[in-house]
Amino acid sequence: KIEELYFVDGKPMGLTKSTYEPRSMPSYSIDIPEEHLVRGLRILKERSDSKLSVTAGAMIPCLKEAGCWYRDTGSGNKDPSKIKQTEAVYYQRDFIAKWVSRGWAEKDDLRNRYIVTPDGENIIDTFYRDRIGMLADYPSAHPALHLLQLLQTLQTAVIIPCPQS
Repeated sequence: KIEELYFVDGKPMGLTKSTYEPRSMPSYSIDIPEEHLVRGLRILKERSDSKLSVTAGAMIPCLKEAGCWYRDTGSGNKDPSKIKQTEAVYYQRDFIAKWVSRGWAEKDDLRNRYIVTPDGENIIDTFYRDRIGMLADYPSAHPALHLLQLLQTLQTAVIIPCPQS
């Protein structure tokens, strides 16, 4: 029975009866998103999933600590309230507006906060996964450090810590 199905003229053929000449396949490219946007989006998602504040005041210290913040808002300005206001504007412009325009985040009007969309989750799951949630790398590591070390042993992503709000 096997020879009837998989052999032709005594030669093994498998299930292939005919072949075609090789031909070129179309190529596709994927634009790789900016790293700070993806890592920042991951922080937004992790904080949101943990039911932590995702306001500008809560997110900016996290973005700074994770190395995602690239603005020098403190130089030349000594008034803390102006610095916070300037940072909030830059957070809106440099992160929120870009996440929303790309479809990675949207405003949840019911809870009055931004949330990560399914497209945003795909971006988080696809790009820059090499250093996500490395709690021990941040100076503000909190009591979850021991749990983190166990989870890192299992190579599990965890929440990036930052100052609580």
